[in-house]
Amino acid sequence: MTHAERAEVLGTEANRADIIISGLLPLVELISRTGADKVIFSASGVREGLLQEYRMTL
Repeated sequence: MTHAERAEVLGTEANRADIIISGLLPLVELISRTGADKVIFSASGVREGLLQEYRMTL
């Protein structure tokens, strides 16, 4: 995508269009190294995820 296309897709976060590619590189590398077939994103933080996981084991 061009910078303008990325800005359009990002909408209100259009100011990140110039850094989105370098921000995705660690994710792409992680997927490549682990062989993951999917990635799950969450609005919650790591701490909330750990607490939820702990709660589910009770």
